[in-house]
Amino acid sequence: FPVTIALSSKTARITGSWKLTAQTTNGVADDLTGNTTTMTIQKDGTYSGLTVYSYMGFNYTNEFAGTWAFSDDKTQVILTVDGSTGTESATIVRLASKEMKLKSVNGSETVVQTFTAQ
Repeated sequence: FPVTIALSSKTARITGSWKLTAQTTNGVADDLTGNTTTMTIQKDGTYSGLTVYSYMGFNYTNEFAGTWAFSDDKTQVILTVDGSTGTESATIVRLASKEMKLKSVNGSETVVQTFTAQ
């Protein structure tokens, strides 16, 4: 039985620059045309990002930043947005050197986001 192990730590794999390349809501692919989300995750526990999107002919940008941490069992990443008291957590579906897949549940919506390393 071949055993596949990751040679780099989860922290080493999650840090870096990521671009949202696919997203599904309740299993249905979301159209990301005109929407670009990039995020940089730092080893020091901080992150920042930018979403640029078009809506009804207008372009909008949304900058975000905060801190991140793994859950105790390292199955989730917990994000705290600067200036906010609440946290958002996402289950790590896949974390490889070039791809990160995160699943978040909000009420009846299950969203899976696929990020590709930049």
